Amino acid sequence: MNTYEYLIIGAGFAGAATAYHLSRRGVGDILLLEQEAIPGFHSSGRNAAMIRQCVPDVALLELTRDGSRFLRNLPPDWSEPVQFKQNGSLLLGSGEGWAKLQRDAELGRSLGVEMELWSADRAKRHVPVLKEAEFDGAAWCGTDGVLDIHALLSGYLKAASARGTRIRYGSAVQSIDTAEDGLTVVVNGETVKARVVINASGAWANTIAKMAGASALPLRPCRRHLFVSRWRALRPCRYVPAAAICLSRRRSPGSTGAGRLSGT
Repeated sequence: MNTYEYLIIGAGFAGAATAYHLSRRGVGDILLLEQEAIPGFHSSGRNAAMIRQCVPDVALLELTRDGSRFLRNLPPDWSEPVQFKQNGSLLLGSGEGWAKLQRDAELGRSLGVEMELWSADRAKRHVPVLKEAEFDGAAWCGTDGVLDIHALLSGYLKAASARGTRIRYGSAVQSIDTAEDGLTVVVNGETVKARVVINASGAWANTIAKMAGASALPLRPCRRHLFVSRWRALRPCRYVPAAAICLSRRRSPGSTGAGRLSGT
């Protein structure tokens, strides 16, 4: 039976980043398991690739702030080039949604994140496609942006592997048994042992938690559908800093809209 100090379940961003930072701190006895044949097959490889720091929770905001700083300034030993476009983000709000954005922006500023509150008129001057949209105000964060998520995930995995992390794909966890001296995990019929098991399995988090007898988390996986359409209603203009603004012409009170800006 093979024994490891850390066994990480899931090779998406959560698992890959955990393996990277553990190995960077000198931990060499790590096994990273991924049930799919490739990493990032689910949400880690199909997300919007946006860094956004305007969030309502203190702990989450500290994570997004520190994570954003890390991604904007990758360490010298990072082997995989990751393209990052610091083009900022603009969040729109109406009614209670606007009041919430103001609170979130104030929280961000108190924790060292550069954020500005814009009037609706100012937002429309910067983003012409919002000309006929109805909203009360906007929160601008200039240090937000978009990045190459595939290069980032690959970088985490390559760096962790270079420091001794073993990565196994096509490895589904079948059972987990706990004991005083660690945990026994059955993977594709093979039994391995670990002192610590880290659940980074995303939508399968509660399935894994149940195997280990841990408490379930309030997680509910949802399918997402993306539709790409032509901008037929837009007229050519000399300066359009909006690369992607998703906002309907009329929004209900208390709603917010999010988009990313790309200056030209």
